[in-house]
Amino acid sequence: MGKKKASTNLSAKQLYQSAVAAAEASVGSSTLLYVDPRRIRYEHSTIKRQFTGVGGSVEAAYDDIKAGRMRAEQLPPIQVLVGTEYDEGGPWYYSLNNRRLWVLKRLREDGLLEGGVVGVRVRAVKSGKERDRFTVANCSLEARFMKERGEGRKKGGVEGGVEGGEKDVEEAEEKGEAEEAEEAEEDESESEEEPAAVGNGFGALGLDSDSDSDSD
Repeated sequence: MGKKKASTNLSAKQLYQSAVAAAEASVGSSTLLYVDPRRIRYEHSTIKRQFTGVGGSVEAAYDDIKAGRMRAEQLPPIQVLVGTEYDEGGPWYYSLNNRRLWVLKRLREDGLLEGGVVGVRVRAVKSGKERDRFTVANCSLEARFMKERGEGRKKGGVEGGVEGGEKDVEEAEEKGEAEEAEEAEEDESESEEEPAAVGNGFGALGLDSDSDSDSD
């Protein structure tokens, strides 16, 4: 009876350990880790439409890359943390730059990222408290733009006013989104330790690489 051929497939745990080893090796170096954006989670589930600083539009960045006016590589690399949770796809990563991640995820969906991966910079987790915050349960795979003040309000009633209950709900949602966005900016201003590479062409959007240092 012939010998059973050994399986060459890595288990989920082995895949996780291999990915973590590669991530740890890249910490503090100029080496980028290449990751599928679909494996990267948002720190917050709502994001602002504008980049910080001069206020370039997130959607305009995506449109410029899709139209060929800019390359995806010209976006400053996002920073990520490597989580402790994993599945058959490997570890989950957590972005510290949510608006740029939104652009990269859209490009991945449209097949506009070479190899379906993007170069990221890995930052070491600072504390157990930070590690506990970045989990699958706390961080989303999708994000939506927070509403501008007054956006999406329904008109109703004799004078076009919003009914009390609907108005209260919408105001509560807007307040929650605003607080979450402010929290994201505070978190990111502390987390962005490494300046983005100089001369990356991000200025083509009216942004310089040092201006989007919150949750971009």
